Amino acid sequence: MEARIYIAIPVKDRKKIVSCCLPTIRDTRQAQDFLVLSNDGSTEFDNNWIWQFGDQIRSFNPGIGIQNQRRLHFCNYWEQRHAYTHLYLTDSDIFHDPGWRKHALELQAQHAGALVCLYNTRAHTNMIGNVFEDDPKSNVFWQSYAPGCSYLLTREHVEKIMHVIDDMAHWDWFVPSVLGNRCAVSRVSYCDHIGFLGERHPKDAGLDGGDRATAPTPWLVEKRKEIVRMLSQ
Repeated sequence: MEARIYIAIPVKDRKKIVSCCLPTIRDTRQAQDFLVLSNDGSTEFDNNWIWQFGDQIRSFNPGIGIQNQRRLHFCNYWEQRHAYTHLYLTDSDIFHDPGWRKHALELQAQHAGALVCLYNTRAHTNMIGNVFEDDPKSNVFWQSYAPGCSYLLTREHVEKIMHVIDDMAHWDWFVPSVLGNRCAVSRVSYCDHIGFLGERHPKDAGLDGGDRATAPTPWLVEKRKEIVRMLSQ
């Protein structure tokens, strides 16, 4: 069956970063995919500006926060589950390699339909006990929890979440737990993160520091340089 991906991205301010990151997923999705942007009470721009990056805008003013946003993303996908084979969750400060979609689907097919994450970061690999299988010959390593900025989920995954959706809290910990704490994390990162001005970005990290991908593709390395140059102007 041809993959049809429902892509859900929360958006809140940080206009320059959003304008650098969102085109990388907008321009690499396939015609059968659907890209939904959730404007969570942004003050730097309005919905008219965001329309250039997606197929649908959902707007919340005042904002409802990431936990409620993600809960709605699952519910919105479930209402349209017969139209889409997958749900992909990512963020507006994440930029994607052009091969992200193909790679994610291939990894999922190769690894028994597991939750796939395209973002390898030290914050999760250094978490004591989080990595429970790491075969250097494999194109993935296995973690109990994976970064929530890149989750490829199947319809079956979402069905399991929907059974307990009312209990969802700290969604990027909750989802792996419900799915058995078995996340296939790509050894090569096919997306990267610009944390600058984000809530969790260290104040002394600057434009190019903070949480970022390890082992990014060559394309991501060059794209990061481009984005940092633009933000520095």
